[in-house]
Amino acid sequence: MKPSNMRSKKKNDWDDDLEDLNLYISESLGVVITVVMIFFAISLYSHHPHDNTPFYFISDAYYIKNWGGSLGANVSAVLYHFLGFAAYFLVGALGMLAYMFLLGYRRGRSWASLLMLPVCIASAALIVALYNIDFVHGEPGGMIGFMLNTYLSSKVGFYGTAMIGWALLWVSIVMVLRVSIVRSVVSLIKNAITSRVTFFF
Repeated sequence: MKPSNMRSKKKNDWDDDLEDLNLYISESLGVVITVVMIFFAISLYSHHPHDNTPFYFISDAYYIKNWGGSLGANVSAVLYHFLGFAAYFLVGALGMLAYMFLLGYRRGRSWASLLMLPVCIASAALIVALYNIDFVHGEPGGMIGFMLNTYLSSKVGFYGTAMIGWALLWVSIVMVLRVSIVRSVVSLIKNAITSRVTFFF
């Protein structure tokens, strides 16, 4: 075998090994994100306002009703404080990221989605605060949503804030999920029209 062919074969083997390593890293990250997502979901669902947290303290240190224990109580308290009901949006976003990593998406795409995640969560908190959506009897949108809503509303009013919030949420969802919302809607409309026409004829 010629030396050039040997070098080419070694290079191909190295590329295959690197690709396999990337897949293993991606799957491992997917598993870690899945565990974090499930823990966040359990902690938020079982949140109790009177658990010992930085925002509420009682002398009985064992008074923890959160299913995630002391860590879960603190996680849920912090998430509700900063994001309000939008904390559940964070859980959904983490689920989508875990799905992407588990499928072995290219790292560049996955990391770009990860970088857009804070924008997605902040815009969700803004919208929750703007429309006063609250099912947890706290501050709608948490501190982040409240601050964004207060600042933007003073500059561009309610409708300007709504347009900014929905636009940011739209763009960040497209970037995180790598799915075109416009194409998806158009495809759904075409399928609905086609199925209805087929039904009549």
